[in-house]
Amino acid sequence: MPERTPEEWFALALESEADPASQPRAIEAYQKVVEKRPQWVEPHINLGTLFYEQGDREEAVRCYRRALAFDPENALAHFNLGSVLDELRRPAEAREELRGALRLNPDYADAYYNLALVCERLGALEEARRCWRRYLQLDSSSPWADIARQRLAADFRGRS
Repeated sequence: MPERTPEEWFALALESEADPASQPRAIEAYQKVVEKRPQWVEPHINLGTLFYEQGDREEAVRCYRRALAFDPENALAHFNLGSVLDELRRPAEAREELRGALRLNPDYADAYYNLALVCERLGALEEARRCWRRYLQLDSSSPWADIARQRLAADFRGRS
């Protein structure tokens, strides 16, 4: 029986990742892809997401960093890495990655949202305000928009 191609492994991984019970199979398939075609960025990103979903934040960080090593202009990889770094309580690093996502995709609403939260934690309140405002320009009708409005309304009044 012939060995699967990277594309076939990728298709198997995509098919397997939706069901939590088959996510280990998806991880294995993505790992086969990156063994055979290490510079293919999407499998690294997808692996990072699966590791994140399984609670392995550090391995997710490694996957996103590998993706960026092959494609430093990948906004999704910067966004995902920044979001995980924030969860790992590494806000300065998270801020830089989220800024990187926005440099590459200036209309990335979710990146503005996450960056606003990171900036609040870092005490960069003016940057947080700018991010909340831009987020609302891009996505004014989602449930998260209500949170952004609340943050701006509370407006860090006593903290400026």
